[in-house]
Amino acid sequence: MSFYNYIFIYSIFFKGEKIPKCWLQFENTLKELKKEKNIIEYCEVEKIASNYGIFDRIELAQAIQFLHDLGSLMHFNNEFLSNKVILI
Repeated sequence: MSFYNYIFIYSIFFKGEKIPKCWLQFENTLKELKKEKNIIEYCEVEKIASNYGIFDRIELAQAIQFLHDLGSLMHFNNEFLSNKVILI
């Protein structure tokens, strides 16, 4: 990825962290989806992510964890909740 495909994050928790621009585009789509529903299936999140070039399961997990840490969504990787994503 080129330099222009990354955004520098300046916040209390992620000061100066470099993240892919597609993660923020992914986040914006999830925010729009929240207007319709608060909980979505993980497989739906995978489909949305693929629209932004996030195909790799590891990258998707990193993006979801980042958005979880930011407070944009909640996802818990355990046997009971791993197939759901809560949009905040």
